[in-house]
Amino acid sequence: MKKILLLFIIAVWLTGCKQDETYTTLSVNIANAQQPEVKLFDASDKTKPVRIFQLDKQNHFQDTITVKPGIYYLSHDKGYVMLHLSPGEHIDITTDAEQFMSSISVKGGHKAIHRYYKQKSPLQENAYATAKNYYHLKEKDFKVRFDSLKTQFTSLLADTKNVPDYFITFETKKINEYFDFIAKDYQEKQLQYQNIGKLSPAFENYRNYNGGTTSLSDLKGKYTYIDVWATWCRPCREELPFLKVLEEKYGDRINFVSISVDKDKDYDKWKTFVKEHELKGYQLFEGQDKMGSSFSKAYQITSIPRFILIDPQGYIYNPDAWVPSDPRTEDYLASLLSQ
Repeated sequence: MKKILLLFIIAVWLTGCKQDETYTTLSVNIANAQQPEVKLFDASDKTKPVRIFQLDKQNHFQDTITVKPGIYYLSHDKGYVMLHLSPGEHIDITTDAEQFMSSISVKGGHKAIHRYYKQKSPLQENAYATAKNYYHLKEKDFKVRFDSLKTQFTSLLADTKNVPDYFITFETKKINEYFDFIAKDYQEKQLQYQNIGKLSPAFENYRNYNGGTTSLSDLKGKYTYIDVWATWCRPCREELPFLKVLEEKYGDRINFVSISVDKDKDYDKWKTFVKEHELKGYQLFEGQDKMGSSFSKAYQITSIPRFILIDPQGYIYNPDAWVPSDPRTEDYLASLLSQ
């Protein structure tokens, strides 16, 4: 009887030591995180999170969750990571909030898929900016560069072996959607370039952080470099240090204008952000969705940040100017001032 009891105890102990295959364990550490909330989304439905987690004081959480096998987004205010999750897995994620996308490390789970996403991330970070460098080309020449850029993505996917069919289907769709967006954006920009030299659409009486209101007509006499942005936009925030450098160097000869497209309900949040980050230049608040104003509509702004250059007389000089972080931007602005 004692022998049977001992065998039973050993069996229970072994069962307890074995990972429960009905759950996925998720361990996340985000160094330098200021925002504790982390959300998990099913990639097929990003409207409602599957789970919401809270980082502890050490910027870490660990939890067990019930999931079906599939692709997921783990989202933080500084960025996101794409994952493949299945029951019975233990996934360990580490990153740094100050360099979220470039410092992501994922251990455990489906190695081939997580390796794919690690390699895809820098490609996708740079692809749009790279494509925009070719927007000045005629359509035939642009398509050569466009196809070459897209091939980098499709080749990476083709080289990812031993993965579920639903992963291939999902990623093929995402790649096609991404490059359909770029192709459409190219066509829209060609129409905008036809407006170079024409009088710029105006904005009127935008609320100024320093008080009162400002209109485009108030800024004649200098080149005006406009940044259309929002506090929630990560790429916008990443441009701010580079924008500050340009303002420091050329602020007395060029109007640097930042137009926030945050919603009205976030007006106080915008003011706090401007103060905490010591943003200079003309800090203006549009007070509606980015496609809501006649100014934004006229410039066909569908994504941000968007930089626009207007000449001293108020005419369009470049409807889609280079971003501050582009090494060419400083030389470009300097050349304008030397004319």
